Amino acid sequence: MKKSPAPEKKPCQCPSQLKTYAATFCGGFTSGVAGEILVLVQDGKLSVGSLASPAFSDACVISGIQQVCKDYSKNTMKQTATFAKLSKENPLVFGACTGFPMWALTRVFATPIQNSRKKDAKPYDNFVSSIFNDVGYHTCKNGIDEYFNQRVFPKLLPQLPNFPAQKAVEAAIAGAIGAGCYVIAWPYKTALTGQTFGQAVQLMNKNFPKVALKKLTYTLVRPEYGKLLK
Repeated sequence: MKKSPAPEKKPCQCPSQLKTYAATFCGGFTSGVAGEILVLVQDGKLSVGSLASPAFSDACVISGIQQVCKDYSKNTMKQTATFAKLSKENPLVFGACTGFPMWALTRVFATPIQNSRKKDAKPYDNFVSSIFNDVGYHTCKNGIDEYFNQRVFPKLLPQLPNFPAQKAVEAAIAGAIGAGCYVIAWPYKTALTGQTFGQAVQLMNKNFPKVALKKLTYTLVRPEYGKLLK
């Protein structure tokens, strides 16, 4: 009997994926720079010293890491038939399902980075609490983000007259989502940490421009990094 031919091996996609995630990290890092500068301006602390501080660079690096973890979580989950189907049929729920893995994976890298700046802190001190304290927010945000990215923006943005208008509206909506999720996730946060509703509103008001600017920056620079790293 003739042996059946061995199944054809698909070419490895690793180099291509690494380039994609590298571009994503660079986009997230750059948007982090923009967002952190805005926060310094809001707080009246913008200076050469603050821009050169470890806290500033750490926040930018973590912004890049988080963006990679978000895309990686989505891509990995879509490899299963259940989540691949869910991503098409119910992007809100699919996006929400990415909140925990994205944030947990982000904290794997972010926690030791931040703890390295603290005296006598071990790399993974407060690792678990750092995940659960904010996973409610990221679950809400990822779900609503995914819904708008799949169901709203593809229909809304082409109706706008030009590219600047499209980017401005996209950033404003993203800012409203990211800021509003501080209030949406407040019941979870107050049960876990005792956060007051007023504190959630303060976070919403302060973070709207930051989230909007980060979204605008990321959508502008991410494609360019992709071209550079091809």
